[in-house]
Amino acid sequence: MRSLLLILLISSVCIACERSAQENSNSNNSASAPVDNSAGSPNNNNSSDLAVVDEPLAEDELPSSGTIEVDNPWIRMVPSVSPNSAAYVSISNGTEESVTLTGISSQLADRIEIHNVEVDAAGTMSMFEIDSLEIEPDSTTVLEPSGAHIMIYGLKEPLTEGEMVTMMLSFDNQPPIPVNFSVK
Repeated sequence: MRSLLLILLISSVCIACERSAQENSNSNNSASAPVDNSAGSPNNNNSSDLAVVDEPLAEDELPSSGTIEVDNPWIRMVPSVSPNSAAYVSISNGTEESVTLTGISSQLADRIEIHNVEVDAAGTMSMFEIDSLEIEPDSTTVLEPSGAHIMIYGLKEPLTEGEMVTMMLSFDNQPPIPVNFSVK
């Protein structure tokens, strides 16, 4: 599985280099025909293209995008009979343009979604799925209880306190990032 992650990382770098070279080529030669690199791209929103990590990675094995940083990733400990949980994390965007969190994947559960919470005038909270979450340039977005968060549906095994679970965070214009979440 670690080999798959390494291949994904190398592929992401190759695609980024290829796109950069193509953009430079296109800007120097306006007669060039554009090339569609979306097939197999790690930024393609097709969930079957997302790498899934089934065991936690050592901290030195977690690749860095160089521009996106995560802090305090954790999953809420739930009773062993509960099929669902939630996860939280701070995501910092160190780029000069917005990035969008488009999905989360893991073999931990059947389905993982990005959710948000709204409170109406009467003070009633409601939770709903959102397709993506935009993170402004040079800012941090905090996914936290009672706010935007990650919902985990259909846990395949009970969670254990202190356990580390790796989930892949996918973005629209950045390579996917594997993140170790601590169960607490």
